[in-house]
Amino acid sequence: MEIRAATLEDLTPVGELLVACLNAGVGWLPEGDYSRNIPYRMKPSYALFVAERNESRGKVIAGFVECVREMPPHPPEVSNLFVHPAFQGQRIGLELFRHAVRYCGLGTLVSTYARNTSARKFFEGQGCVEVGRAPTYSLTDFMSGRTDDPNWRITYVVPQDRIAALVG
Repeated sequence: MEIRAATLEDLTPVGELLVACLNAGVGWLPEGDYSRNIPYRMKPSYALFVAERNESRGKVIAGFVECVREMPPHPPEVSNLFVHPAFQGQRIGLELFRHAVRYCGLGTLVSTYARNTSARKFFEGQGCVEVGRAPTYSLTDFMSGRTDDPNWRITYVVPQDRIAALVG
């Protein structure tokens, strides 16, 4: 398996992987938001990395992770880590996370939605510590006025000792 920077040619398979994960109940994004989630983020402050495997049918993208490094004072952030359901349980998510933490460095934050229980379990299992929550709403909820049940966006920090262990 190789982890590499995504190219424009990877955007369609990454989008398909994301939809496959969401359809399989792996992960959670607000309704309607995932269709725009990947392509517009191909800009300098964002980095998209893919885990590519050699399979009998050729090279296959098994997972991806997005990293955001905005200008200070915004800390670097790991977001949107997904592994195709067919490749889960093979340490691909861990390797993508390690790569992302190595790329982001000290002060790395991780964010996910409260409803994404598998991601929360994964990040907490990597030693990430919750530092905050903020309400979020899907466009559908917002447009219909349904704002009484927000999905909370949880932010974690990757402690310095865990960064050293992950990238060691």
